[in-house]
Amino acid sequence: MGGTEETRITDGTCDCLTPVFSPNGRYIAYTRWPIDAAGSSEFSQVCYRDVYYPLVEVALHDADAERKNPCWSPDCRYIIYEKTAESPTLAPKKQKHRQIGRARTRLKPLSGVEELCGIPRAFALYQNRPNPFGRATTIRYAIPVPSFTELSIYDVSGRAVTRLVQSEQKPGYYSVAWKGNDMRGRSVPAGTYFYVLKSNGKIAQKRMLLVR
Repeated sequence: MGGTEETRITDGTCDCLTPVFSPNGRYIAYTRWPIDAAGSSEFSQVCYRDVYYPLVEVALHDADAERKNPCWSPDCRYIIYEKTAESPTLAPKKQKHRQIGRARTRLKPLSGVEELCGIPRAFALYQNRPNPFGRATTIRYAIPVPSFTELSIYDVSGRAVTRLVQSEQKPGYYSVAWKGNDMRGRSVPAGTYFYVLKSNGKIAQKRMLLVR
C-alpha cells in the first residue's frame, strides 16, 4: 500500500509520551522518561523539539519529579504541565502532591530564526533555511490579513515544479517544508529553484539552491 513516510522526532533511548504541537505547528512538546544510573526511570522531564530540525532536544528542567501532559501557551512562550512531587515534611512518610508547573521556552536559540507566533504587521517571504540544502529545507512567510495564499516552486526555466500551499489562511507566521519533490512526489534534480508567494494581491519571490 502507499502509506506515508515516517519522520522520527525522538530517539529510542527512553520512553517519550504525550506529544503535543505548539499553536504555530513548528514545535512539539512531550514527556520524556530518562533512565538513570540505576537503570530506572522514576522521574520524567518535559522537552520540546523543532519539527523540521529535530536534532536538538530542549529539556525544560531536570528529571527530579514526575511531570507529564504538557500543553503550550497561545504565544508559545511557555509550556504548562502537571507535576507530582513530595511535599517537604519531617514526617516518616512524605506525601506526594500534584501541582501545575510552567517553564519558559527558548525558541530562538533552538531554531536560530524569528519566533513563529503572533500576528505580523506586513506581508513577508523569508529566505529558506538551510540554503543550500540537500534533503529538505524550510520556507517561512507572514500573512498580515486573511487571504487566499499560494506558495509554489519553479525551476530556472519558469516551469512549475510543485505547489506547497493553496488555501485560505488567517493572519500569522507560517512554516512549510520542501523535500525537493515535484507534484508527483518524484525527486527533482540538483540546481537553482525559485519559490513564489502570492497573497492578497501581493507577490514575493526568492531563490534557493538544491544540492544532491
